[in-house]
Amino acid sequence: MGLAILQYVQDYDESMPSGRYVSSASTTTLIKPGVGWAGGVYPYSKNGQVLRCPDDPTTPTVATATVPAGYPVSYSYNFNLANGAALASMNAPASTVILTEVKGDTANAVTAGEIPLSSSGLSSSTGDGLNVLYATDIAAASTVSGGGSGVVYDSGVPGGFTCVSGSTPVPPGLGCAGFSSTAPKGRHNEGSIYAMGDGHSKFFKGGAVSAGGNAGSSTDAQNATVGTAPQAYRAAGTGNLGSFAITYSAK
Repeated sequence: MGLAILQYVQDYDESMPSGRYVSSASTTTLIKPGVGWAGGVYPYSKNGQVLRCPDDPTTPTVATATVPAGYPVSYSYNFNLANGAALASMNAPASTVILTEVKGDTANAVTAGEIPLSSSGLSSSTGDGLNVLYATDIAAASTVSGGGSGVVYDSGVPGGFTCVSGSTPVPPGLGCAGFSSTAPKGRHNEGSIYAMGDGHSKFFKGGAVSAGGNAGSSTDAQNATVGTAPQAYRAAGTGNLGSFAITYSAK
């Protein structure tokens, strides 16, 4: 799927997929940039089945009179690259996540726009790796934005954080209230496979992945401090990964 995305990029003036999610068949209101990416790259993969990891327990959704059939989509697109970001915006493509693993997502992924037939339609998901940390808009983000409310990361907890105490992220082992309801260790030997911006894919445990919004600059460290968006919850810049191997930041 990473290679399909890069083929898309070559045909669309070096721009990453922007996705498309609409609230009904009669409107083009953009709900969330990047959501619906799988349908956009379907002409390159030409196979809805390839979107499903064999270890993903998500089942297909049967078509109804108002909702199309849903294909399990085991991968979530990096929100920081959504909305048509230029390929050149990635400072170090080999260190920047394009896709990570999720579960609970189904999408009308064999349709270019993934246009649902109702407001509860199905779409491939997007996220920036934040799990029980907070989203960059400081809204609680225990799920990934996508087809329904049950989409969660199945990649281990990115950034090494497992829970929040009040509004403060707590590193593993320190204990807190509100422990993650997602699979904290990932579905593949306590980790998952990530597709990167240069086209290669590799296994990492969640703690090796810096999650959050784009860093302010390539030399910024991961910011996991409560604050006002967009300063809070930024991933590490590609030039300051520290203990991380890869990052959700394009910078």
